[in-house]
Amino acid sequence: MGVRFFDIRLQLRDNELAVVHSFVDQKLSFDEVLEDVSAFLRAHPSEFVIMSIKEDADPENSTVEFNAAVEEKLRSR
Repeated sequence: MGVRFFDIRLQLRDNELAVVHSFVDQKLSFDEVLEDVSAFLRAHPSEFVIMSIKEDADPENSTVEFNAAVEEKLRSR
């Protein structure tokens, strides 16, 4: 049994959530993070995940609100 903590920093780009850290692009989408976390939890059902999600850069070419985009992704899981 264990607890995992993830500090996920995102940027909206073209209405999609990209993982960034300040000005560094992590070359990863939020969808990919959620897939990996979901797979981990399925494989290790006694584990618990806490995820801090933060908008870490200004949006680029996006028309949706950050909070709405994150909520949509989480609800679609």
